[in-house]
Amino acid sequence: MSEVKVLIEHEDGHKQELNGDTVICFTVSKAGEFLNGKAKIIEAQASFIGREIPDVIYADTVGNLIASLIEKSSKNAVRAGFNLHMAAQILEAKSKEIKSSLTEQEKKDALNQTMEELLKAAVFGK
Repeated sequence: MSEVKVLIEHEDGHKQELNGDTVICFTVSKAGEFLNGKAKIIEAQASFIGREIPDVIYADTVGNLIASLIEKSSKNAVRAGFNLHMAAQILEAKSKEIKSSLTEQEKKDALNQTMEELLKAAVFGK
């Protein structure tokens, strides 16, 4: 398979090309308003380009991506640790919010489906 290529053009005219099996780009639309005191929520979107991340390694891949992003963009180790902790709290709260709307049967069905997919991936490599 061929690699995906994405060209990012910065405001100052600098161009940056990214490539790989999967490229994930984030757009943050309200952070500036938040920093100016106008908005209470930061809105961000992720665009997935290229092959999708297999379900079996999705959480590990995205978790490591977020951790790497936070570590690289933080000014020091203490700030990185704080930011990682805050991200973990946000993700945990979102997880609870999503699961709270499910019935017990929906939770069981989802767990069974996930286990079936994991076993197929482990046995058949798919």
